[in-house]
Amino acid sequence: MANLYFHNPQSIERSSKRMHVEIAIGASGAPTIQRGLQVSSVVRNSAGSYTVTFPKFNRFLGAHFTRVLATLEFASIQVTAFNAAAGTVTFVTSLAGAPADLTSGTVIYMDVDFKNTAVAN
Repeated sequence: MANLYFHNPQSIERSSKRMHVEIAIGASGAPTIQRGLQVSSVVRNSAGSYTVTFPKFNRFLGAHFTRVLATLEFASIQVTAFNAAAGTVTFVTSLAGAPADLTSGTVIYMDVDFKNTAVAN
């Protein structure tokens, strides 16, 4: 492994955190966590709708998604709900603007940014 120097990212938000989760999509849209430290679960709510449970947080700041597709498809992912008290983030995958499951074998990489304190700055 290369001897690289990494530095902490800076943020004007006090106590901002980023968590990573890797979700594999199986047959009939069944999700499986491939990697995600402290991520409790991922469940399929309905076609294309998933809820990921993280540790409880104070404020949701955003989510970023990257997909590794099993087959080429024009899909998008949108966050539809979050609950800081429960630590959940719900997102929907859609094909041609309608909620739908992605092809089996697709992997979703999700980075979630949240604030871990009520202190403003």
